[in-house]
Amino acid sequence: MNKVLVIGPSYKSEIITTGEKLNQRQVFNSAFYDDLAGGQYSIAYNLAVLEVNTFFITRFAYDRSGNEMLANLDKQNVTVSFTGSGLVSTPQKTYLFSQQDGKIFDNITYNCYPSVEDNIPSEFFLNTDYALINIVNSNYLQNIMKLYPHVRYICDNNIPADNLLERIEGIILDIDYICNYVDEKNFADFAGQLLYKGINYLLITNKGRGVYIYTRNGNDYIQKENSGRYYIGCHEVFVSMFLASLSNEMPFSQAVDYALNLANDFSYSKAFKLEKEFF
Repeated sequence: MNKVLVIGPSYKSEIITTGEKLNQRQVFNSAFYDDLAGGQYSIAYNLAVLEVNTFFITRFAYDRSGNEMLANLDKQNVTVSFTGSGLVSTPQKTYLFSQQDGKIFDNITYNCYPSVEDNIPSEFFLNTDYALINIVNSNYLQNIMKLYPHVRYICDNNIPADNLLERIEGIILDIDYICNYVDEKNFADFAGQLLYKGINYLLITNKGRGVYIYTRNGNDYIQKENSGRYYIGCHEVFVSMFLASLSNEMPFSQAVDYALNLANDFSYSKAFKLEKEFF
């Protein structure tokens, strides 16, 4: 046990903040920083820090950021299979926080995701407890499931084709992701459709503040009394701890609690670092 395979894109995050109200074509003063955090790279790294035996299939650009990500994973003993696939630079998701609201921009394009032309190393799937996947190519996912039907598959910020849902154990979505498609008041109806088509649960994370839980046994929303102001990375921390807990044979409800507690702690400081002692 305690082996997890992560499949999906790697990208970095840029955070821009301004105290001004933004208008179209406006020049504004801002503070910004970027971080090698985002996507399945962060989850693979976090899992390794939590002492999970982690394997990772991704795509890296052959630039400074890609090389640094690979070096960071190597230090944590993550076993990586990757391709460049024509990526000129590391994909980037940009968060813009202004006086009136927050916006998210990204260039996580189709060719950033592992696909059918990528290698599928068999040793990555042997004795694997869970595979966390973020794949937009349904044929690639279907091929993997046919080759390795014993693995328990969980989707992260991705909803696979209907014909694959009965072979997916669960789906975990960030609230910013799902709100692009479904209004919050319709979460339950949306979850009901996915559960009917085959999955066992849907979790929707809410920036370290709480988590919506939809299962075949009912629905719930667990909310923390207080939360911090830094939520970027909270979803990845939640997913990492949830998977680490499941791979160590922790019950589902306890795994959710552990994951939410750690994501909530993470929200209090942008300099918060995961340590193996958390698990």
